[in-house]
Amino acid sequence: MPKRGRPRTSTKKMVSMRLDVEVGEELGKAKQAGKIRSREQFVNDVLREKVEALCPLIEDTP
Repeated sequence: MPKRGRPRTSTKKMVSMRLDVEVGEELGKAKQAGKIRSREQFVNDVLREKVEALCPLIEDTP
């Protein structure tokens, strides 16, 4: 029987994250309104932006 689920070649890592209830609800509303593609994509985009902003600071640390 073949295995199900996402292929193992994925570039993603499963993580668990706790969000405030209000944040989760607002993200759901934004998704329903078509303002964001998905909650996952939005969180990835925001975190990527913040991590990129940190990179110069991390690289300058001795």
